Amino acid sequence: MKLLLVLALSCCAWVDGIEPEPKKISFQQLEGLSDHFTREIAVKHLERELAKFHQKRVQIRGFLAPISNKEWVLGPLPSVKSCCPSPVKLPSQQLFVEGDFTDLAEGNAVTLEGLFMIVPVWDSNGSLIQLYRLKEATLLVPTSFSWAQLSALFFGAVLLGCLLISGLLILKNRREMSTDS
Repeated sequence: MKLLLVLALSCCAWVDGIEPEPKKISFQQLEGLSDHFTREIAVKHLERELAKFHQKRVQIRGFLAPISNKEWVLGPLPSVKSCCPSPVKLPSQQLFVEGDFTDLAEGNAVTLEGLFMIVPVWDSNGSLIQLYRLKEATLLVPTSFSWAQLSALFFGAVLLGCLLISGLLILKNRREMSTDS
């Protein structure tokens, strides 16, 4: 009985230490906030639609463009027009990213993971110029096969090869026995 209690408490402590999986979001989910909204309407929209992502770890795919040394903008399209910051562009389609991606080639789609923040910034005219920020961003490398998957695939292929050779040998033996009779 004590052993079960110790095991249960150990499992609870282990599960408590696990961070939740990052939520996957897309630019389609982020759009819909017009730069002509008043501050009050914008805040209500954000609270209603996007509060579930605020201050949560997320993954998002897009195209990265540099602004400065350690600041980037992620946009839904590869063209400069879609992802470079400007008051004319839709702020809901620009995700300002903090991270070091200097070795990254521009123009390729990337998947980033980081802490999603809703941080609206208005200019002196009251126009919304920045809305989202991704802090502590890291580049997710496309997943490859793990060693366990590769070894299972290899041994499966070897087993299949052995079965095929065994089947051919049995078939050959049967044919030889039938011609001898």
